[in-house]
Amino acid sequence: MSPNQIIGLWLNIFFILLILFMALMSKGKYRKILIASSVLLAIWVWGLSPIWTEYRVSAIQKDVNEYLKSRYPRESWKLERADKTSPSANPYRQDVTFANEPRREYSYTANLFGKVRQVGNSAPEDEISMQGKHFEMYKQ
Repeated sequence: MSPNQIIGLWLNIFFILLILFMALMSKGKYRKILIASSVLLAIWVWGLSPIWTEYRVSAIQKDVNEYLKSRYPRESWKLERADKTSPSANPYRQDVTFANEPRREYSYTANLFGKVRQVGNSAPEDEISMQGKHFEMYKQ
């Protein structure tokens, strides 16, 4: 889990407990409404949130792939989720390794509207990170 996911999980737990506490302090139909809302929030946090994350990740992978096809039409690359190699990484970040630069890795992400941008890169120790053929962080 990435630090953002852990913080989000703790915030959700806090809000669920806060709603349950408010339900204990209230009476009548408000208690039922507050308990129902805490149950719905819990279902969202532990049931639907992972499904939404997987959906967003697949959409981001598609957007990044389309972006790379339009930006580098004659090249090939390998695209993989950042959290597959490092479990604490952001699941919405996609790591790209180009075939003509096998020692470098570029990180991309996309927003909800499909706008793709490069958010990072890694270079071998003997090279400067901004000298890569596909470096575009400050060119966008």
